[in-house]
Amino acid sequence: MKRIAVLLFLLAAFPAALLCQSRQENGNSDVKNQIDSKLEEYFEAIKYESIPVKSEECDFLIESCTDSLLRQKVGYKILSHYMSSKIMGDEDVAILVFRKWYENGLLKMPDESEFYSMKLLADLSRRSLIGCPAPKLEMETPDGSFCEFPGTTERYKVLFFYDTECPDCKIQTILLRNTFESEDFPVDFYAVYTGSMYSAWTEFIEKQFDIASSNLRVTHLWDAASVSDFPAKYGVISTPKMFLVDPRGIIVGRGLDALALTAMLMQIFTDTNLDYGSEKSEEFYDSVFSYPDEVSAEQVRGIADYIAVSTLEKKDTVMFRQMSGDLLYYLSERSGEGYNEGMSYLIDKYIMGRNDIWKSEDDSLKIIGVASIFADLFSKAKPGTKIADMSVEGTLLTRTRTRHGKFNLRKLGGSSNVILFYTESCPHCQAEKAALEAQQKSLGRSKVLLVNIDKCGCREELLENFDLSSTPLLVLTDKKAVILRRYFSMIEK
Repeated sequence: MKRIAVLLFLLAAFPAALLCQSRQENGNSDVKNQIDSKLEEYFEAIKYESIPVKSEECDFLIESCTDSLLRQKVGYKILSHYMSSKIMGDEDVAILVFRKWYENGLLKMPDESEFYSMKLLADLSRRSLIGCPAPKLEMETPDGSFCEFPGTTERYKVLFFYDTECPDCKIQTILLRNTFESEDFPVDFYAVYTGSMYSAWTEFIEKQFDIASSNLRVTHLWDAASVSDFPAKYGVISTPKMFLVDPRGIIVGRGLDALALTAMLMQIFTDTNLDYGSEKSEEFYDSVFSYPDEVSAEQVRGIADYIAVSTLEKKDTVMFRQMSGDLLYYLSERSGEGYNEGMSYLIDKYIMGRNDIWKSEDDSLKIIGVASIFADLFSKAKPGTKIADMSVEGTLLTRTRTRHGKFNLRKLGGSSNVILFYTESCPHCQAEKAALEAQQKSLGRSKVLLVNIDKCGCREELLENFDLSSTPLLVLTDKKAVILRRYFSMIEK
């Protein structure tokens, strides 16, 4: 998915000179800081990807480091980052990386004790990663009967491991009680006491688990002798430890706290069909982009990123959907380089491929459908790609003369080339055309090609290769026919 991004990252972060320097001056803090900085940029770029994607990309990144010292550095940085991350599931990425690269001896950890600690965690967690079937448990209830988890009920299930002497467990229990009493989610809640004091257990149940909820079904379990092997099956080496299991018996949440669990259950059980593009949202984004004629793609990207960081890190997907959807609708009503390139970024990073967020039929209709249309348009003549290899009828302007005829878009011959696609009936097109003609004498070695799409003789081919949903369209290429910009204007503001 991000193979090109990874390769570009490697080329930018670790040129040959830097690799050489990292070998010769392994203790150089400037070199290490450069590498760390580039890695942090990359972690941020894949922050909201799924666990399988993150794991796959980390493997590819490590494999791409042919220098042994660099590979060791990158591997350990990846491992440390995902072990310390607060994002749910990132610990799973660290475990998968450890099992592939460190457990098999392909990479070495700096400290042997750290290796064995990580190995213990990986061994205990391998059966309870997100996406795995929840391991079966048979444990005792307070009345001496036995109960199986996850059982056969077609409901979401919470598995909460706690100890009566654990202060954090007490706090999480209070927060969980507040959640289930205020929201009344239809959930099966399994509270597993990990200690061995029956009296302490039953007293804790009476004082802490008196939850007033009509839809919640609470089951209390313990296994003082660890006959069920719950520590190994669920990696319970400390408490509290909480999992969310879906109706199929698949683990969908791991290492949760009460707030994260609440956010996930809100997303699951709150059927929120949102409306986008209201007058209020338009007024809001008008105030955000206070100078509408000077909006840059960087500004739009910054707003899109800010929305994601301030909502998704709190697992507030409803607010993310509302604000991002409103931004999409706002941008779709505007034209120009900043708006269009910014919308292209929003669609690529936060809408298309994010089936974990945009997953309802309502989302498909209101967001995915709209985004798909624009994504197709923005895929044409993207900056960084070569312009279409085709010949068109047009007028070529240089500093010294004007020529009419047929010209190949890749062989215009200027140090840079501006191509204007226009129609005669469009007043904006005529204004853009006049601006270019007025600047003809100051072009230097640059060239301008004016293409009337109604008279060029290849309208259908142009529509296949360029976003001509509205005109005028200006495209700037370099001397090698690589597209540098599009959607911009030559009219002075």
